[in-house]
Amino acid sequence: MERGLIQGHVVAFTREPLKIQFLIPGSPTPVNPIKAFQQGLHGGGQVDQLYEVEGMRCSACGYLDLYAVTKTT
Repeated sequence: MERGLIQGHVVAFTREPLKIQFLIPGSPTPVNPIKAFQQGLHGGGQVDQLYEVEGMRCSACGYLDLYAVTKTT
């Protein structure tokens, strides 16, 4: 399991589906410019990973299953 954040757009008075995303933050860039430069040179740090949240519902019992799929851009 990975820890992350849920984010979505505020939608008011519309019938469009709400898009929810799951974000796993990457490594922050160090405040020290030398360490930040070294991180960039070595390819260190992880980039943010963003997933679209989709769901399925059982029509018999109402069980709701949410899962994350890789966002395609």
